[in-house]
Amino acid sequence: MSLSLNTASAEAGSSSGSGGATPPSATPAPAPASSSRRSRSKSVSQHLDPSALSFARAYAIGFTASILPSLLRILVPLVTGKKPRSVSRVARQVWDAIVCATHYNSLALAFGVSIGGAKWGEDKIERLVASAYVSALSTIRPRRTRNILPGEDDRDRSERAGGQSGVSQSRSITTEQVLQDPMHARRIKILSTLISGTIASFVSISLLQSRPSKTSTSTSASGPVATAAGAAPNTSVKEQGARIPNLGFSPYTALNDPLPPLRTNLSTPLPPIVPSRQKESSTLDLTLFLFVRAADTLVRSAYEKTGLTTRPDRFGLASRFVAMHADTLLFWASCWRIMWCFFYLPHRLPKAYNLWILRLARLDVRLLRLLQCARKGEYVYGKSSSTEVVKTCKGIATYSGISAERVIPDNITRLDCSVIHGRVGKGTCEANAIKRWLLAFSDCFKIYLPVHLVPSLLFGFGPLARQPVASIIRILLAASRSSAFLATFVASIYASVCLMRTRLPMLFPFISQQAMDGGWCTGLGCFLCGLSVLIENKRRRREMALYCAPRALYTVHDSIVPQVVQNGPMGVWLAKWGERALFALSTGTVVSATVHRPDLVSGVVRGILGLAVGDWDGKAVKQIKKISSK
Repeated sequence: MSLSLNTASAEAGSSSGSGGATPPSATPAPAPASSSRRSRSKSVSQHLDPSALSFARAYAIGFTASILPSLLRILVPLVTGKKPRSVSRVARQVWDAIVCATHYNSLALAFGVSIGGAKWGEDKIERLVASAYVSALSTIRPRRTRNILPGEDDRDRSERAGGQSGVSQSRSITTEQVLQDPMHARRIKILSTLISGTIASFVSISLLQSRPSKTSTSTSASGPVATAAGAAPNTSVKEQGARIPNLGFSPYTALNDPLPPLRTNLSTPLPPIVPSRQKESSTLDLTLFLFVRAADTLVRSAYEKTGLTTRPDRFGLASRFVAMHADTLLFWASCWRIMWCFFYLPHRLPKAYNLWILRLARLDVRLLRLLQCARKGEYVYGKSSSTEVVKTCKGIATYSGISAERVIPDNITRLDCSVIHGRVGKGTCEANAIKRWLLAFSDCFKIYLPVHLVPSLLFGFGPLARQPVASIIRILLAASRSSAFLATFVASIYASVCLMRTRLPMLFPFISQQAMDGGWCTGLGCFLCGLSVLIENKRRRREMALYCAPRALYTVHDSIVPQVVQNGPMGVWLAKWGERALFALSTGTVVSATVHRPDLVSGVVRGILGLAVGDWDGKAVKQIKKISSK
């Protein structure tokens, strides 16, 4: 050792050119600043509990999802100059948004508790889960358990066959053997994450539901309509409930502005869009969203394990067809139910969702009310109608610029299609469908351009910087394709209604016009509109199906639960705790799948939760990046 030091010293001295020798204990060169910063951050992360990092990441994502839409609603009108405001007012609104996003019952804290709590409790309950797992194996499959556990010799088997002490010792040995086996250890780890995530998510939903529930009254139900007519301009959109609950993953915020005011002053207010609803959980939409994602994860896992798609018989052929087109079928069925409820059962949809469809379709709310009256038998051709129906008919005639006699059913046998077209689609039925398509495409392009652009800026900036022209063209084409899908969705309903009520009676005169306008024509539009998703690419179809499925579940909520249970005190208790249990189990399932099997989770949720879970066990993020790159 001294020889090497002296040799190095001599070489350094000879190379210095000054004749002096460098001392053996020369001070080493200082480390670069970047490496020192990395070492400091590494030491800090080592001293922190891993759950604290998971909590911080999830809290930051939840805070961003909460604060960003609020800031956009405040700052965008300020930048565009549509609503000039004072600096003090803008600062107060920004501060209120920050306070709301950091409240104890905010989405940020709930998301942080779900992810951070799942990580914190995973190690705490792992031994308990392992003991329960071993007990279940020993009880259900005692013979098979002896064969599958490793490291067991004849002496262990003889001890198991011994007395009570031998049984106790066997249980202890069995637990250790299970923990040493990779397959069983992985199952225990998954169960630990699932149970811990479920418990943490139960706490988070309790925090979210600590806010007062939204109670709808007849005034609030008709409030947005009054604003559309210009009768209640001072009522805020938030108070009216005219905004879609923004959870950070909705692409529909671009159409969340108030309905455009009608240019005709009416002496009578517009009829309500949505009848009154007694109580509405503020978290039901989020619960159904997570339930659909968890169900999708479990179904994909079941398909993978059962091998139904590999069977050569007819059942296997049907399974392969369902697996290949499940997203299209789910979207089609969901839209069929959603649009039927939009026309005839609007109280079974979220009020903001009703208003969003109404705004995108540019449909006169009085015409929607008239369709409901025709369905109920209150609007019958050749018969006198009630005062409310007559007022609605006069409002439609005034807005459309036609005579009221052409709308009131007393002296007509058929409602002219020009009334259905309204101001937007004046002309033939074909021209109306084309105009509706173009207007819907223009509206949807404003939605889908940010939807396709923002992920490229956040997660794929490298390819965008290397090939900007090709990337921009790809983004524009993708946004145009998505806009064409939703524009076709809107135009297909108008085209189906006009085809059913105008063209078919010319071929089949015996068909009753009252039956057509009583549900057949709109039913055909509801049936066909969901097939427009075939315009989208395969990956987007799945995302759209999983986005619409919670809304479809929302519509069957009242049908599943009897009204006696819903309106009674037991119904309130069941709704509260049932939703909490469903939310907790669904979130625990999705979090556990994101950590251990991210290939079973869909893209947008996998991306968000992948950022939140981080390097859970040193492999979660790597697996997610590997899957995303495929």
